[in-house]
Amino acid sequence: MSLTLKINKLYHTWRTSTCINKSDEALNSFYKLLKNYTYTIIYCDYKSLKNHSDEIFSIMMEKLFTSLNENKIRTTNYITTWYKKALSNCIIDYTKSLNAKKRANLVLESNLPIDSDFYDKISIEEFFRMELFINNNEMIESLKSSSIDVELLMLKFIDGKTIKELASMFNSTEDAIKSKIKRQKINARNFLLNKFRND
Repeated sequence: MSLTLKINKLYHTWRTSTCINKSDEALNSFYKLLKNYTYTIIYCDYKSLKNHSDEIFSIMMEKLFTSLNENKIRTTNYITTWYKKALSNCIIDYTKSLNAKKRANLVLESNLPIDSDFYDKISIEEFFRMELFINNNEMIESLKSSSIDVELLMLKFIDGKTIKELASMFNSTEDAIKSKIKRQKINARNFLLNKFRND
């Protein structure tokens, strides 16, 4: 039996068994095999991230249990289909975050002032995930004072809220939230570029 079939079988037992002991045993085995499955994918397809496997797997476990608690995973059988797609998206986001941190560290370690060229090379999504921004209250207040919806952007890019979740939080439609995020990203980028060109 292949690894994916074993994982799917254990997942099904864990999620459907009425016997607590059997369910717990299935969960423990499911966890171990899913960890091996995750590491195998990373080692084979994303070799540059192999030293980050533990952290990526932890993120995926949180994502899995959160999705289950919020009833976002309907299947009780083929969990590997959902998991592999979610892992791919997770790795994309994780890589973007790593690259953003590397760029920020290069700037900070060089002791050079952060200018508009720095913001030209990163996306707003990357910027909002940086410690450079998260711990900079002055920067946050400056953005807020320029009528930029910092709360919305932080919920999206730092907390990882989905469009659907944001629509519910702000009592709006998903299309309206998408449009607003797009506008706010443009406004935030223009603000940052103008700020450092004028400083």
